[in-house]
Amino acid sequence: MRTVNPQLREERTRQIRSGAVAAFSRNGYANTTVAELRRATGLSSGALFHYFADKAAIFRAVVEAACAQQRERLAAIDTTEPLPAFWATIDVLSTDFTDPQAAGMSAAILERLGADPELATLLADHEALVVPLLTTLIERLQEQRLMDASIPPARAARWITSVVDGLILNCGDEDFDATAEAGFLTHALRRTFRIAE
Repeated sequence: MRTVNPQLREERTRQIRSGAVAAFSRNGYANTTVAELRRATGLSSGALFHYFADKAAIFRAVVEAACAQQRERLAAIDTTEPLPAFWATIDVLSTDFTDPQAAGMSAAILERLGADPELATLLADHEALVVPLLTTLIERLQEQRLMDASIPPARAARWITSVVDGLILNCGDEDFDATAEAGFLTHALRRTFRIAE
């Protein structure tokens, strides 16, 4: 029986995910062929499908890895003080503003979402961690009178994630300035929710 080298498996799956991100972000989901995945990853079809069952599984693995990375960064935030923790959370959520592949991947996710229940579940599970974190921070800000207390915290949290997701869809535009947009997002959130300076 052939033994599986865990280190090689991890290296190969990382190689496949990295190449697949480039292909899916450039072509979308439907227009990314197996030939394109082979070119982008530098691996044969046999190697690709040795590690993943099909194209959909590769796509889900790419999305899952991105979600896991974001969750890791969110988990590292010191939530002792709600105001710095809130802004650190916004920084993590808006990191993709500077990623040239983020807009294409977001569009590919929207393209694929309705056809892949596993992908929908993966994203719903991720949102079920992000929105409650933001909601809790908003509640704490309101308790400390650092934010408008008339705004329902969960609604504000969902609105914030929707705005960030919408901006990510536009971050591939030629005139999108990530620094300016991040600054404007901070300004808009401060004004909209009357957050303390």
